Amino acid sequence: MERSSRYGKVRVKFYASLREKLGVRGVVLKLKENSNFISLMGKVAEIIGNDMSVIVNDELELKDNVMISVNNNFVKHSDLVRLKLRGGDVVDVMPLPSGG
Repeated sequence: MERSSRYGKVRVKFYASLREKLGVRGVVLKLKENSNFISLMGKVAEIIGNDMSVIVNDELELKDNVMISVNNNFVKHSDLVRLKLRGGDVVDVMPLPSGG
């Protein structure tokens, strides 16, 4: 007998210039438990309907000038392929700091 898939709510928040470019502060979405980063970005794109090219490339991979934090823990770009999200997670999407 096959078990039904479990879903949970994940909050995605955008900061600084990304917030301005996307025109939203964030979204709350329902994802299957243990969804990966690409699934998350696909759902975000469906919901906000804006140009996600400021965050991800055409394959929904994170751009080099963007950083991700999950539950206040930064995630290296190389670790995003192993990222599994659960209900209650908070994903912060931020531009890299710049200065001079």
